[in-house]
Amino acid sequence: MKVISDPHAHVDAASLAGKDRDTLRLTWEERRWGRRRVTTAKGREVALALPTGSVLQAGQILVVEPEWYLEVEPAPEPVIAVFPRNHAEALRVAFEVGTWNPMPSSSPTTRPWSSSSRDSGRSGSGGRRSSTPSGPATPMSTDPPLSLLQFADGLFPSGGYAHSFGLEYYVQAGQVRDPAGVEAFIRAHLEGTAGPCDAVAVVVALGLGERGELDGCLALDETLEAMKPVAEFREASRQMGRQTLRVAATLTDHPLLRAVSELVEAGRTPGHHPLAFGLAGSALGWPSEAAAQAYLHSTTVLLVGAALRLLPLGQLDGQRVLWAAAPLIERLSREATGKGADDLWSFAPGIEIAGMRHAQLDARLFRS
Repeated sequence: MKVISDPHAHVDAASLAGKDRDTLRLTWEERRWGRRRVTTAKGREVALALPTGSVLQAGQILVVEPEWYLEVEPAPEPVIAVFPRNHAEALRVAFEVGTWNPMPSSSPTTRPWSSSSRDSGRSGSGGRRSSTPSGPATPMSTDPPLSLLQFADGLFPSGGYAHSFGLEYYVQAGQVRDPAGVEAFIRAHLEGTAGPCDAVAVVVALGLGERGELDGCLALDETLEAMKPVAEFREASRQMGRQTLRVAATLTDHPLLRAVSELVEAGRTPGHHPLAFGLAGSALGWPSEAAAQAYLHSTTVLLVGAALRLLPLGQLDGQRVLWAAAPLIERLSREATGKGADDLWSFAPGIEIAGMRHAQLDARLFRS
């Protein structure tokens, strides 16, 4: 059995000429499992023994042998469609499945169940589900304030609830213990990276989306990839971006957004969160400064939510921290407006070191 412990980082296409191509079809979740036995499409058994934290990418070459080579191929991802009967049921179903982060799909007219077969595929809360989409998505409201609120909401299924971006390490190390410490951490995060890097990238992506510049989007994505040296932070941005693109591509019909989403699903570009958020803004007509504000606000909400789970703080404490962050968010948003891709910068060494040390913690509540 072939044991894979170090995938090939760079393989010249010429070196694969004439070799038999074998593939390993894995879902996104399966590509995170670094240690297990798998069978390739052509029946070869291989053992994955990758370093902790490794994530296989679509198109990555795992094995190159004299007669054959093995390439990672993305498997179809599961999709659910939810068909609530009324508003109250919609809220119950949203609460139940909200943490799954599926690719949403809905149809205003087609329902795969009749009223006499409600028990088939029914959720415990009364909502009904299908494993595949049954039709085109319901058009989303294009009113900028409403759509902006939806994408910036703490319940938006980007997967951000699973990340603390270094806060968990600070708490375990005893360096953040109270609301004042949480407020200081959030200020450092906003001023050091989320504001000068991510918020500016949101504004740049929004402009690229309005102009339909695919090459510019891919270049911005590469820049964001290079500016996130901490593996956990980089993967968090990819995950949140991918989920945001999936939702936006389902709810809107923006050609550039769909093109970028398809490239991300194929593993050809990382799909970082600021890029995805900005492209959603271009599809939905958000003003640049409002988009930057919404992005920074949602980031702050994410970190406050993490703090409430890590520390004995009350909801009122969390609201005070959010309120205190508002002037900083307003200033950073104004500064981000009108800047270009060459203006991105990031300097948060303490938070980055915390992110690296977080991966070595014995017990972790968050993925970053």
